[in-house]
Amino acid sequence: MCKAQWVMGVLTAGAVSAGGVAMASPAWAANTASPLGCGLYAKRTEIFGSTLRGYGDRSGCGDNDKVNYLWVRVMKHVAFFPDIAVAVANTTLVSNADLAALGQCAGHGLYYTMTSDSRGNAVESDRSEFC
Repeated sequence: MCKAQWVMGVLTAGAVSAGGVAMASPAWAANTASPLGCGLYAKRTEIFGSTLRGYGDRSGCGDNDKVNYLWVRVMKHVAFFPDIAVAVANTTLVSNADLAALGQCAGHGLYYTMTSDSRGNAVESDRSEFC
């Protein structure tokens, strides 16, 4: 075996070994603070008369996995500008919570529910046309 083949064999063996360690590391380095089902949810906005209602929640999270703030907002889409909040509900220092935001129609348009937390996570429901 020539020296070049021996060097390539050593480099290949090293790369394969390092790859095995890198692939295994997420399993033993994973954060186990919350179950995999921990997340934010936003239900499609509903309307009752002229009152809009948006439900949102944070669920499936461990008791020690608290967020400082949790918000649920009913938002109205505004073309070419930031969307506006027509209803807001919030709570503090929670692991899991359900919230309902109630507000009045702000004219005809597309409305949606947005759930967000103090860690910067956010989810939005589908849009619905109301008012």
